[in-house]
Amino acid sequence: MAETILIVPGLNGSGAEHWQTHWEALLPNAIRVAQTDWERPRRAPWVETLNDQIARHPGAILVAHSLGCALVANAVKDNPEIDVSAAMLVSPSDIDWILKHGSQPKKGGFQARIRRIFWRHFG
Repeated sequence: MAETILIVPGLNGSGAEHWQTHWEALLPNAIRVAQTDWERPRRAPWVETLNDQIARHPGAILVAHSLGCALVANAVKDNPEIDVSAAMLVSPSDIDWILKHGSQPKKGGFQARIRRIFWRHFG
């Protein structure tokens, strides 16, 4: 049996023509991690939703994009023993730059330094 693939979109949830949506449609073992509010990310509820899906699908492969990468990094930071087989992070948001330059609204409390989080736990 194939491992579950958890699709972890970022801000706005990856629309109909987004590659994550196409993968979800093509892969029978893919499940989208659905947040309650795609436009206003909040760290705690988003991490809780991701953790709930991981608990339902232990050993899943995470496929994250943009702010979804920060979500995965924050979940790993909170729980280094998180039960996933792998994580594919595509085009992570540069949260440090966003917070410094203010070009977009603050990203709901997500912490930056994704690379540092992953190296600390998996490097």
